[in-house]
Amino acid sequence: MRQSRRKARAAWRRSAQLTPRVLILQVLEKITQQPLFEALRSAWSDNFDLDTDRDLRINLIRTTTLIMCAMGVPSFYLYWSLGVHSIAWGIVAAVSFSLVNTWNLERTRNVNRSAHLGVASLYLLLLCDNIVTGGFDRPNFAWLYVVPMVAAVMVELRGAWAWLGVTLATITGFWLLPSFGVFLTSSIPPDLEQGQALFSRFSAITSLGLVATAFVLINQRAKRDLAIESKYVQLLQYASMSSNEASRLEDAIEQSVERIRSLMGWELGQVYRLTSDGLLTPVSETSASHSEDERLLSSTCFRSGEGLPGRALLSRRPEFVTDLPAQEGRRARACDRLGLRSAVAIPVVSEGDVIAVLEFGTSDILKVTDHLTEVLTHVGIQIGRVAERDRLEARVRQSQKAEAVGQLAAGMAHEINNPMAYVRSNIQHLRSELASVETESPSRREDWLELINDSVEGIERTIAIVGEVKVFGESQESGGRVSDLNLIVAAAHQQLDGRSDLFAKFDVALAEELPRVVCVPNQLQRAFVNLMENAALAAGTGGEVRLTTGVDGEWLWARVEDDGPGIPEEHRSLLFDPFFTTRPVGEGTGLGLYVSSEIIATHGGEIRVESMLGAGSRFEVRLPVETRE
Repeated sequence: MRQSRRKARAAWRRSAQLTPRVLILQVLEKITQQPLFEALRSAWSDNFDLDTDRDLRINLIRTTTLIMCAMGVPSFYLYWSLGVHSIAWGIVAAVSFSLVNTWNLERTRNVNRSAHLGVASLYLLLLCDNIVTGGFDRPNFAWLYVVPMVAAVMVELRGAWAWLGVTLATITGFWLLPSFGVFLTSSIPPDLEQGQALFSRFSAITSLGLVATAFVLINQRAKRDLAIESKYVQLLQYASMSSNEASRLEDAIEQSVERIRSLMGWELGQVYRLTSDGLLTPVSETSASHSEDERLLSSTCFRSGEGLPGRALLSRRPEFVTDLPAQEGRRARACDRLGLRSAVAIPVVSEGDVIAVLEFGTSDILKVTDHLTEVLTHVGIQIGRVAERDRLEARVRQSQKAEAVGQLAAGMAHEINNPMAYVRSNIQHLRSELASVETESPSRREDWLELINDSVEGIERTIAIVGEVKVFGESQESGGRVSDLNLIVAAAHQQLDGRSDLFAKFDVALAEELPRVVCVPNQLQRAFVNLMENAALAAGTGGEVRLTTGVDGEWLWARVEDDGPGIPEEHRSLLFDPFFTTRPVGEGTGLGLYVSSEIIATHGGEIRVESMLGAGSRFEVRLPVETRE
């Protein structure tokens, strides 16, 4: 029996610790049964310092204390005017203690201690008041009935029962005092007792009514807050579901927009994708069935800092407008005609960069809080993880493709290079032999030599192509080693130094003490040789090629810049295509940039290109910093 009672008490204690927010999260976790939602609950607890039950009780304690202190003001005036100065000063002491106790509650957030201290100060004041005013038969005794009510509002359930027991014991004690020969007399003049009795009953009833009203109003507010908290949890849940279910970023964004609109009751939902030139472009298409205002809202583009979507792009945090009718501009007037009063823009962030912006409009007035901002920020980050997953999958596919190409390259190098080597040797020997033959006419010998020279040139080109592709077959399964990017760039530059066909000047400015990178050094060096060779040829005689390195967070970068004529717009999309070249026939294989991009991709990096006609070009290689212990 005792064990069953102990188990029951333990279960009751555990249930008392379950706040509504925890209950919601536990139900969601049971429904989903996915590890993702364990992370969701962890993020919710870590990022948002919310405790609905604690905040509710703090509000109740604060409100009840203020009500009782307010009732103490007329009570002090009454007792002072009646000449009962002991009770008047007791009221001052009790009010002062309650205010200090409330201030300490805001500082320490120790709810139970502050609640019990507040009830205790009220109880002691009323106990002294009843002793001075005559005890059980006097009107002031009705004030003791306030104690259980205040305890029920301020303290936990067990504490409320304890204070109820204390109050009943006190009432019983006052009632039994005459039985022990103790008779209390009132300090209030007899001719004023009737007025004082009216005031006591009136003030006690008023206090009870105010406390009960405050309790109901605060609980109603707590229910509204809990409903909002539930929506916030669902927002994070929907964003997680969309990012898990969708195979493409566009599908995840579309699902998220529809779910957010349905959950929050927002009428307008618009998606903007960020283009390569930094312009936010609407994704949805307009049709003749849309009104002119709707077509305007779904066809406007924004740059960073322009309009609500542009501000979200610039700040990388949700941005709000809560007074659309008061704004200026065509879009604001269109929103007003459509009945929209507030708007919010949510940036979709992937690896720290904004890739899209979601804009919503509603006919309600949004109540903007830090909590809502944090929730919407996490919604945007969660959706952006689809892009991170796509990027990771692309790298895996690229790695698999590179491995296959590497195996193919190794076979090609062996099968083609050896025959071409001895064919070239034989033709060169034949050319030397024909040059010594004098029986034939000089013109005929020149024709033979021209044919042989063309053949040698073709063979040299074939061998060069094999050399470009052969790099894939080198160290494909080694996994790379920790290397110094500066040494690799310097070695590539040294390999080109002194070449007679490169007339540009190299300016080398490498950063000091760079983090290391995991790579296959000879592959990476080959990629930089290709980039530097292209830059030197573009710069031409008298031109300059600048080589720099640096670090940006978790990324190393190396830039190859030239002051050549720049790259035409129509060629930029073809730069990394195999066999694309702008050089004359016979002077380029068209594989240099393609091979370089494939090498960098297999190392988990990327090549960024910037070019302006007449001002030169810049190729930036970005590689992840080595993070292994």
